[in-house]
Amino acid sequence: MANRLLTPSILLALSLSACAVGPDYHPRAASELGVPDGWSVSAEQKAREDLSQWWTQFDDPMLAGLVQRAQAANLDVAQAVVRLRQARESLVQQRANLLPSLSVSGGVSRSEPLRGGSSTTTLPDGTVTSFSQGGATSFSLGADANYQVDLFGGVRRGVEGARASYAASGYDLATVLISAEAETARNYVLARVAQAQIANARDSLGIADDNLQIAGWRLQAGLVSSLDQEQARASRAQLAASIPTLEASYNSYVSRLGVLTGRAPGALKAEMEAVKPIPTGPASVAAGIPADTLRQLKRRCPGVRFVWIMGSDNLANFHRWNEWRTIARMMPIAVIDRPGSTHRSIASPAANWMARWRLSENQGAALPVRTPPAWIFLHGRRSDLSSTYLRGLAESN
Repeated sequence: MANRLLTPSILLALSLSACAVGPDYHPRAASELGVPDGWSVSAEQKAREDLSQWWTQFDDPMLAGLVQRAQAANLDVAQAVVRLRQARESLVQQRANLLPSLSVSGGVSRSEPLRGGSSTTTLPDGTVTSFSQGGATSFSLGADANYQVDLFGGVRRGVEGARASYAASGYDLATVLISAEAETARNYVLARVAQAQIANARDSLGIADDNLQIAGWRLQAGLVSSLDQEQARASRAQLAASIPTLEASYNSYVSRLGVLTGRAPGALKAEMEAVKPIPTGPASVAAGIPADTLRQLKRRCPGVRFVWIMGSDNLANFHRWNEWRTIARMMPIAVIDRPGSTHRSIASPAANWMARWRLSENQGAALPVRTPPAWIFLHGRRSDLSSTYLRGLAESN
């Protein structure tokens, strides 16, 4: 008898296990996919320079204003925002399936007889009498509670899927936003370039007019033949023909800016009419990964002994760099004292970690041949001039 009861229990357990939810999804790491280390960056890594508002690096107030308009009024961005809200509401609906549902219903009805209507009734003593009927009111009230036990995990998987869709919509919004910002900046710069080209073409056209007039005078004086005058006229005509093409390109860029900012194509022509210089960004942006740069440098120059040179102000924040310990192990470091950062740099976490490998200043000549980690702190006459300024000064000379 016990064996007969055990068999249905085992079958029930097997059937329930067959309906159970499978294992959770975990994305594969870059190493499992065979992606080179240089192609992937950890999520915790931050760039050395904040590029979330990169267009401000061009120092152009009008460009910054146009990008802000595109962020607020671009139609593609608006659609992405709506999709994000839709995904969020779907997530709320999926989460609601984990909770019990309660529905309540109620109703009321009243009936009234026709005016003048009456009914007759025979009393027990045989008397027949008539009387008028009044109205009647009836009430109804109902309640229903329902709860679905997520025995097999289908509801939980639905919530996970909605959460993933919500996250994907957020990434889609970020992608569309970056594209709108980039296209706005691109078309703005191209519009300013077209303005400069139009100005140059008109200046060249004025010079061509002068050359044509001079060629006419020289022809009248008998100094040249008519061929020189015709060549000057052809050159002038060629320059004049290029101006409408440049103007058409300029109008197309301005029209795109209008559409990107959620307005009519020609809405920005008045604002863009004034000629302004072409925006120029900074000479360099510190957005790279120093450790990767040093690896490439050592691979390209095998056998060369390098020394990493940095100011003491960088040592104070060295522990915040990506792979800073790896940098310290790759090559010796020479720290140059800078005004206002001497004590702060020596007390930094990176300096404390590297304290055991610090050399004295009289050992500086041996630093390049030391096996890293090895570093030295050099004192001397200090200057407030930055390395960027010094490089620019050297280039100008």
